[in-house]
Amino acid sequence: MKNGVNFMKKIMRYSILPLCASIVSTSFAAPVLEEVIVTAEKRENTLQDTPIAITAFTADQISKDRVHDYQEIALKTPNMVYVQLGGFSQIYLRGVGLNVTSISGDPAVATYVDGVYQGATFAQNAPVFDLERIEVLRGPQGTLYGRNATGGSFNLITKTPHQDVEYNAAVTFEDYEKYTVEMGANVPISSSAALRGSFTYLDQGEGYRENPIRGEDMDAEENISGRAALLLQPTDNFEMLFRGEYSDHERTGAESELLTDAFNRPQFTPFISDPDDLTYTSNSPKLIETEIKGFSATLTWDITDSIQLKSITGWRDSDWDELGDNDGTPLTLTASDSFQYNEQFTQEINLSGVSFGDRLNWIMGVYYLQDDSDTEFTFDATDLIGLGFSFAIEQEAKAYAGFAQGTYDINDQFAITGGARYTRDEKEVGHQITFGIPICGDFGVTTTITSDEQSWDDVTWTAGLDYKLNNDTLLFAKASTGYRSGGYNLGACGLSFDPETIDAYEIGAKTQLFDNRLQLNASFFKYDYTDIQILRLVSGTTAIDNASSADILGFELEYIGLVTDNIRIDGSVSYLDTEYGSTVFGNPLVPTNEFNIGGNNLVNSPEWSATAGIEFVWPAFNGDVTLRWDMSYKDNYYFDVFNASLPSQSELEQDSFVITNARLGWESSNSTWGILAFVDNITDELYRESASANGLRQFVGANFSRPLTFGVRLSYSYQ
Repeated sequence: MKNGVNFMKKIMRYSILPLCASIVSTSFAAPVLEEVIVTAEKRENTLQDTPIAITAFTADQISKDRVHDYQEIALKTPNMVYVQLGGFSQIYLRGVGLNVTSISGDPAVATYVDGVYQGATFAQNAPVFDLERIEVLRGPQGTLYGRNATGGSFNLITKTPHQDVEYNAAVTFEDYEKYTVEMGANVPISSSAALRGSFTYLDQGEGYRENPIRGEDMDAEENISGRAALLLQPTDNFEMLFRGEYSDHERTGAESELLTDAFNRPQFTPFISDPDDLTYTSNSPKLIETEIKGFSATLTWDITDSIQLKSITGWRDSDWDELGDNDGTPLTLTASDSFQYNEQFTQEINLSGVSFGDRLNWIMGVYYLQDDSDTEFTFDATDLIGLGFSFAIEQEAKAYAGFAQGTYDINDQFAITGGARYTRDEKEVGHQITFGIPICGDFGVTTTITSDEQSWDDVTWTAGLDYKLNNDTLLFAKASTGYRSGGYNLGACGLSFDPETIDAYEIGAKTQLFDNRLQLNASFFKYDYTDIQILRLVSGTTAIDNASSADILGFELEYIGLVTDNIRIDGSVSYLDTEYGSTVFGNPLVPTNEFNIGGNNLVNSPEWSATAGIEFVWPAFNGDVTLRWDMSYKDNYYFDVFNASLPSQSELEQDSFVITNARLGWESSNSTWGILAFVDNITDELYRESASANGLRQFVGANFSRPLTFGVRLSYSYQ
């Protein structure tokens, strides 16, 4: 805490206060900060008039700041931690998330692309090219985005076809033999139809890390993806928008590096890694391939000038294959051959409108999800226990929901919001475990087959009060709840886990100061978190279990300012105080020993986080030159519920770190041509993207971030 306070003092002294003082002393002539439109409440509204803690990235920011993946978004979003493990996306907001790499559990932060839920964590790809906007909604979204959204919602909105001809293309060259080609086009077909498409190809020939045993690189990748959208408007009040996507991603990594051995066994000691030397030890190749196909149809009917009916249908077919060795040694300890498949269908129908003289904005609807998944994990542990073992699980999940929410303007200053959602989840599972998992019996050739089905339901709600102090200041207070369904574990012999729930209380302010040359948004929140789903190790395999409770308290401050007409600043400061309630879990490396986690911090929950950026723009060469510097700071945090306090597990803590980036770009006056030079992670800071203790191997291993990278991007746009 003391270190965090000292850091905050430095931030205030050297960053925020002088910059704000500069704004105060500046003559407030045009230009002003742009108005950002968001759809967080499933209707268009400005960011500053939406009473939700949101970090929004516009299309211009995404392109110029190179917001090209979830990790970049996490470094720029308050109280967000992103964990990338074996192709799986694990998003934490305000300490709420789940670090699972199978179909066992549902994500706590619900991800939507154009309103379509993405449930499989290995299929949560971020289509950052040709995006209109990214919206990160923090806090439980239990009404409008009720699909397991205890932590928040991640909304990706792609660009929509329109009636103007538009072409854009970009090529990016980076070190490590990496290049990316991006192309997009918008073509009107007739006065009532338009087509838009985009294509991305990425190839990285040299990996960030080297395997000295095999003499090859790790973390190289190849990705091909494309999207297409067709807009049809047969009448003035009815439109149909069809979207399709395809992605095929291959990667030679990422691997888990061996950091500690619980028993200091001499055969493993030589292979304990120093993360700073960019090497990894393995006796087998590593390959991860993810293929995704998707389709959606959004039909919108304006029944009257004030009432709209909308249908959103989504289908996704995704599979993930992994061949690899995650033990960090030249021995065959847990070489794996794994497969996961997911087919998902979703349907939402909602009716929205305004009533009572435009004082009431309302929406109501129904939602359905069917999710069919197959998983097979096979491990070769010959050099460790003299045999192999496998898990196989088939799961069919269905969810039904009905929801309603409304905001009523009592007068020009006061508004009240209320909403509720009923959700019912049903899961049916078939489970097979083969070849001697200790929890299923003694070592030896055994097969355990189980099947089961369960259902859970809950009512989540939100209630809020907004006060418009003046045209430039919105104050809000709200209470809301969230729910995440229970489920079944992959490798724990029929063991199921319960739903988790969260009660959240929040007050906030959104302000536009000095003729909208400075925006300050702040929020204070308190969570009561119950039956928390936690991934832990049980007798050599991972399982999700429920901790009793946790308390979360925090605040966030985001700012954007124009110091002068040519100098812009932005950043954030956030604080998080988390604490588990009393719950006893076993030591993952020595299961016979049990420890109470009461009082420990939640996993992936740094106490202090901060971002800061400054951007200079000046005219030159018949265009504008932009120089930008930004940094992201995260306090230390833990990857396990024991807070890295158990013997031989100190490496399950990530120390505080700072990531700094720089950009230098030029764009022609008509926005046709552009060039951007960039350096990411200037100080070559390597931090853990994930870490875990493995009870079977008695190891602690971790995956690490990208090192310093640099490159140049050339772009062309015609519109």
